[in-house]
Amino acid sequence: MAKLIRMSVAGLAVSALALSAFADQVGAVTATTGEADQVIVVRGNETFSLSKDDVIFEGDQVITRSGGTAEISVADCTRQLGSLESIIVDDEFCTKAIASVDPSGTILADAAIEGGRGVGAAMPLAAVFGLGTAAAASGGRSGGNGRPSSN
Repeated sequence: MAKLIRMSVAGLAVSALALSAFADQVGAVTATTGEADQVIVVRGNETFSLSKDDVIFEGDQVITRSGGTAEISVADCTRQLGSLESIIVDDEFCTKAIASVDPSGTILADAAIEGGRGVGAAMPLAAVFGLGTAAAASGGRSGGNGRPSSN
């Protein structure tokens, strides 16, 4: 009898965990293009390929690689991710910027929304990186006596 009670309690705990995971479902993938690994989701510490009709959970980060696009529906809105873009599913999903992703999969930066699409921020970041690299290469020297100039 005690064994039956322990098994019932364990079964209820597993059911509660399954239901709590299901309760976090907030949307679905309504369309994808590209090979199976071109649209992915980072969920917790795991990465999965996404395809049409897959569920989306609060906190998911959806990423498209160079050969993929995705359409994600959450609540009352649908967002389109083009190639090399990413978005995190949260309370601001319908209005937040879509981030650019470089071909290695690195998220470059959040970008302004223009007509419902993200505008990439790679060029401004590249310019900042280039200026920083030039300054580092000069060792902080201005070519003068090493003291800052006053203008």
